Amino acid sequence: TAALIAGTLALLDRRPIAAGILLGLLTVKPQLGIAFPLILILTGRWRVFIAAALTAVILALAAYLVFGAETWSAFLDAIQHQAGAVLDRGEVAFRKQQTVHALMRLFGSSDATAWGVHIAVALAALGFTAWLWIRPVDDRLKKAALAMTALLATPYLYTYDLVVLAVPLAFLFRLGRARGFLDYEMAGIGLASLLVLIFPFVKWPVGFAAVAVVAALIARGALSPT
Repeated sequence: TAALIAGTLALLDRRPIAAGILLGLLTVKPQLGIAFPLILILTGRWRVFIAAALTAVILALAAYLVFGAETWSAFLDAIQHQAGAVLDRGEVAFRKQQTVHALMRLFGSSDATAWGVHIAVALAALGFTAWLWIRPVDDRLKKAALAMTALLATPYLYTYDLVVLAVPLAFLFRLGRARGFLDYEMAGIGLASLLVLIFPFVKWPVGFAAVAVVAALIARGALSPT
């Protein structure tokens, strides 16, 4: 998934059809692609959008032809059961999930409150990213923001999914190398990496803390006068 997101962003303008195919392949984990359609529509990247949609449809049709309709029915049932077990009933420890929703539940919030806060944060991140993509700022910052929003928007994110965090970190690092690192930017990148690294040894969702640190670095870069 990290490679698919990175490839989509890297090829977005140079090879839009290839970028769309990679994004279409990301439907193996559709929760990580929530933010992409809006940005593609907003910026008029229709070839990427159409290629992604066709790829997703072809994959779905191929699965139907090879395995039959029963597989899709079982898949949809499994999604419903998994969502209830993980997001609502907490059958998987909330500390193992790296999302706003899980963090709120971990601190004792009701499911309704957790969903409300999560949706508010996701919409704020999506709105900020959309605003950034229509401004004349460095493409590396735009792409870092879009990859980051993919992580903030999904309510279903485990620690192993945080490999995707390497994508916005890579764009931030490339940008820093090109224009010079802002104060404490390298320290922030190091802190985010350390938080992910220590997750197996602590009982708190430090992976989400890493996401928050990288999101703050992106926001600071976008709002910096340099």
